[in-house]
Amino acid sequence: MFERSGYHFFTFRGIDVAVSPWYMLLMAFFAFGGLLRAGGGASGAELQYGLLLVIGVTVSLLIHEFGHAFVSKYYGLRPSILLHGFGGLCAHEPADSDGKDAFIVFAGPGIELVFGGLCAVFGWFVLPQLGLSPPVYSVLADFTNILIWFNIVWGALNLLLPIWPLDGGQLFHLLLRRFMPEARAQELALKVSIFVLIPVGIIGFMYLKSFFVALLAFFLLMNNINALKAGQQLVARQAKVRASDFQQELFEEAEAALADGDVREAYRLCHQLRSTGDMPAKMLDRVWEILTVTAVEMERFDEAKSYAKRAPDTAAVKQARARLETQTA
Repeated sequence: MFERSGYHFFTFRGIDVAVSPWYMLLMAFFAFGGLLRAGGGASGAELQYGLLLVIGVTVSLLIHEFGHAFVSKYYGLRPSILLHGFGGLCAHEPADSDGKDAFIVFAGPGIELVFGGLCAVFGWFVLPQLGLSPPVYSVLADFTNILIWFNIVWGALNLLLPIWPLDGGQLFHLLLRRFMPEARAQELALKVSIFVLIPVGIIGFMYLKSFFVALLAFFLLMNNINALKAGQQLVARQAKVRASDFQQELFEEAEAALADGDVREAYRLCHQLRSTGDMPAKMLDRVWEILTVTAVEMERFDEAKSYAKRAPDTAAVKQARARLETQTA
C-alpha cells in the first residue's frame, strides 16, 4: 500500500535513504497546518513549532528506520530506507529465519524508545540546568518534547499494537507462526489487525480529531482486508544458497589474482563468477567489492560507480569511492 520509490536524499553507512513527494507534502502540512487553520493569520511562533515538528518527526523516523536497517545490513540483506506519505519504510531482502526477522523488526521501535528515554532525561534534568536565555530554552524545550512524544508514544504504540504491517503486527504474526500452521497464523494476524484498526480509526477521527490517523487506519484496514481475501503471503523467506565447486574455484582464483596485483585478471574472474548464477550473499558482496576496486584501478569509472552502489561499505570500497569522487569532480 505504500509507495516504493522516491528521490535520493543521502547515503549513510552504505544505506540509501530516499524521500517520496508524498512525504514532502505531509511535512509541508505539518509545517504550515497551523497557518492554514488560522486562515493565514497565525503567529510566527506557530510556524516555528511546525518547522520543529517537521525536523523532529523526520529525525525520529530516520532513527527508527536505521534501527531496522543496521540489523538487516548485519545479516547481509541490503537495506534501503524510504520516507513516504505515511511515515517510513525499511526495505530489505528476505531473511532466512523468523528469529532474524524478529530482531530486525524489534530494532526499529527498540532504538526509538531508547532515544526517546535519553531525550526525556535531557529535557527533564539537563536542559533546565544549562542556564539558557528564555527564547533559546523555549525552542529547545519544544523540540525535546516533540522528540519525547514521538519516540516514546509512537514507538510504544507501533511496538504493542498488533496492526499489520506495523512492527507490532509483524511481531504478533511471527509469534503466531511458532504455535500454528502458516496459513492459520496469517489469517489470525490479519483478522486481529482488522479488529484493532476499526476502533483506532474511530478514536483518531472522533476523539483525537486527527484526519491523518483516521486516513492511515482506513488505508491499513483496506490493505489488511485485501490481503486476507487474497491469502497473501505475509512472510517471504530467503533461500539458503550454497556456492558450487566451480564458483568457489573462480572466487579463490579472483582473490589470488587481486593479492598478486593482477587487477585485470581479478576483474575478469569476478565477471565470469557473476555469470554463474546465484551465490551466497557474502561471496556476492566480495565480488562487488573486487569489481569496484579493480574497475577504479583500470580507470573504468562509469562501471565502478555502478559496482560501488552494490558493494559493502568496506575500507577498500570507501577508498575507491573517494577516488571516484575526485575523478568526477
